[in-house]
Amino acid sequence: MDLNSKRKGGATASATMPVPSNVKPKRKRRKHELDHLRAVAAELEKKLNVLNRDEGQPDANHFWKHISNQLMTERQRTVGENARLRQLVREQVKSVKAIQRTLDKTPDLSKMGIAPECSALNGMTQCQSRTSKDLYRELFKNISSSYSSGVGNLLLQQPCMPAPSLVGKRKMNMEMETDGECGPQMCLQFVESRLIPCSLLRIGDHAWDFLSGSNSHEDFQMALQNQGNEMFGHCTVTNPSGSRQSLGNIAVRRYYESNKLTFVWECDGLCSHDGAASSMHVHQKGWCVFEPTEEDPQNATIFRACVRMTPTLADSSNSFTDSAKAVGQTTEIVIENYEKTVVYIFDAVLASLACEAPHSKVVQSDHLSS
Repeated sequence: MDLNSKRKGGATASATMPVPSNVKPKRKRRKHELDHLRAVAAELEKKLNVLNRDEGQPDANHFWKHISNQLMTERQRTVGENARLRQLVREQVKSVKAIQRTLDKTPDLSKMGIAPECSALNGMTQCQSRTSKDLYRELFKNISSSYSSGVGNLLLQQPCMPAPSLVGKRKMNMEMETDGECGPQMCLQFVESRLIPCSLLRIGDHAWDFLSGSNSHEDFQMALQNQGNEMFGHCTVTNPSGSRQSLGNIAVRRYYESNKLTFVWECDGLCSHDGAASSMHVHQKGWCVFEPTEEDPQNATIFRACVRMTPTLADSSNSFTDSAKAVGQTTEIVIENYEKTVVYIFDAVLASLACEAPHSKVVQSDHLSS
């Protein structure tokens, strides 16, 4: 009995003692920890999204700003290019119109079999047997020979050449040469020099453009064809009273050297005079040189020129040296021809340069201020 009672008592004690439950609290703690971690992760994710959104916005603004700047730069470049193309088109149109005006005044030398000298002068017809091509070919051949031999440089360096100054100075002298076959020949030589307040390149281009533009006045008409560094054509000089008229075929060539620009020309002219028994030929050779000054080579240029004009009567049996009156009349005609052609061109080119200089300064100052 005692043993059974002890067993019962032990069983009862063991049955009445609480059994520890370890599973349920651990699950709750784990669930609580997981919920906490999920909440922390959600909060972190939320903050990360906020940070990403805040950091992404400046990058987007910077990207679109870069695109906008590129588009604006491209537009400005396009506007500048269009302006340059429009200016180029205007210059081309201007050049084409100038060429058309020149061609309207210039005979078609490829179709003409005679030179412009074959014209009616005061009722008399004077013709040349040579064709225009042969005539101009001979003139350019003489120019090449004169330039290569250095004759022009010798004439431009002679002692009678006046010192350059802003005021143009000219000198003229007359020579008489005796030839056993042709008799005495007269030659009038003109020399002058000037100091020009312009650069060498600007003067050279301006003078060439002036010649090819067929500029003239009422007593002097000129029509030249421009072919690179060569020009050829004809000119007409009329006395204001109408008593004299000269027609001439002219060839001009320019030479570029180091720090020097040279113009060389030759002209065969035929001059008629009212009341004269015969007409007179005047052959003209000219040289002019532009060189920068040593003191201010960028803004000042020395201009020197020498022109030799040789008159001969068309009728070889007559001679203007038979009397002092004939010599005086011939000298007057040659001087007038020189003043209305060579002097006019020199003065007109320099005057146009002087008028253009203030305009170029104004344009340059406006460009700098802008």
